[in-house]
Amino acid sequence: MHSSVHGTWRLIIDPASAECSLLMLHWLLWLRASATKPNCKLSL
Repeated sequence: MHSSVHGTWRLIIDPASAECSLLMLHWLLWLRASATKPNCKLSL
């Protein structure tokens, strides 16, 4: 897990893939939120 977090930071620091990484992080956070609160999925 620690190494994957470090890899994520490397992608964010890289200007070429910064936008893609932020979109991916946003999507993962949305997935996690919709998994814990399924009833709120439509409001997102």
